[in-house]
Amino acid sequence: MKITREAVNQWLEENRRGREWLANRCNTSLSNVGMWLNKKGDGRLIPPEHQITIRKLMDEDNAAAQAVPPHTLVLEFNSKQYTPIEQAALQNHETVREWAKRTLNEATEADMKTVVEKRNGTHNRNSS
Repeated sequence: MKITREAVNQWLEENRRGREWLANRCNTSLSNVGMWLNKKGDGRLIPPEHQITIRKLMDEDNAAAQAVPPHTLVLEFNSKQYTPIEQAALQNHETVREWAKRTLNEATEADMKTVVEKRNGTHNRNSS
């Protein structure tokens, strides 16, 4: 099965992996990976030998995901608390579950960026 640019980009995002990680695993340069995966690239296809490596990595991730059950979070809200959550989800054409998962992931990513910025001394001191 052919590995597409879209499938690889989605897989990297879902697994919180970057192109540098992929370049290391494929034993190639970051610029090569960028050319394979950028929409505005020169249209280079992922070479067959690297498609094999990527397929193996994807299969390993799939097997690991099936071996470990996903984390489950149960939240309880009263009607007054739940109504605005439900409305926000509907406005985004999402289920409440989809909306909550996306919102929590976005908040976590924003918090991690703040932690990294603080660690690197680049965080805006007025916002802390």
